[in-house]
Amino acid sequence: MAKETRWGSSMPRLYIDTNIFMRFYDAHEDRLEQLAELRAKAPRLIVPEQTESEFRRNRLTVLNHTIREFAKISTVRPHRTALIVHHELFKQLESAMKSCRSLAAQLGKQLEEARNASLDPVALAFSELLELEDVLRPATTREVFNAAQKRKLLGQPPRSQDKDTIGDEVIWESLVGCTDDDLVILSRDGGFSKYEEVLREELRERTGKTLLLVTDKLSEAITALGEMPSERLLQQEIQQEKEDEWILNELKVRSKLNQVLLSSTIRDECPSCNSELSVETHVTNSGEVIAFLNCPACGYREQV
Repeated sequence: MAKETRWGSSMPRLYIDTNIFMRFYDAHEDRLEQLAELRAKAPRLIVPEQTESEFRRNRLTVLNHTIREFAKISTVRPHRTALIVHHELFKQLESAMKSCRSLAAQLGKQLEEARNASLDPVALAFSELLELEDVLRPATTREVFNAAQKRKLLGQPPRSQDKDTIGDEVIWESLVGCTDDDLVILSRDGGFSKYEEVLREELRERTGKTLLLVTDKLSEAITALGEMPSERLLQQEIQQEKEDEWILNELKVRSKLNQVLLSSTIRDECPSCNSELSVETHVTNSGEVIAFLNCPACGYREQV
């Protein structure tokens, strides 16, 4: 007899978009325990063939970017002048940085080896998840492919960001065609969330089931399934939000600095004392980035 839930005898199914799995590569903390948490949700998970393909392809793109960025620290060397090199502390610094470069080279080699999926902890955890007996893994059939192409041509959501691909369309048709249960979608891009109401109506019309939620938070998805997220997961998501906000502000600051530095109307010298001006940026509570020209000599300050 099927287990009784607050939705009746049917348990909602959970789809996790590829971009969520990719987040395990760029998080500042080890989040692999979240994949372990997902293992307990195996009877609820749907992983379409298209998502499997996207993961295996995108993981290499992410790894290659990580390897390039990490390699930059192995080439860092201290600034050398006659004044600096005679200091004993400089010799200690050189020794420490030599050790750092050696360790970085070793770690870089291990990152290179992670291109092999059998040595990539995220890829291993993903593969183990797929092998669980209760996970639904719908194939990209000819019927699904044709329906996805039709969606693309008609402009029906969800729409893949690349105009020449139909990945999101294939995924949606796979989801609609493979389950008789209500659905929860966990995704970071707007392909599903922007059109949540439209997709909810379509799912209801085609299957009689409900799209319960589209969210980018695992904790909210777990709650929508009728379970309680762990305290550890909630804390990790709070930390991730802080990291995302910092990255967004950093990008805004860089954009504002480029705008100021490339502007032909921005003065270089202080109008009061002719000293060289410096640029200072500030992020307001509303998220706006403002810039000031400062004079270190006389204290002149001007917003630009």
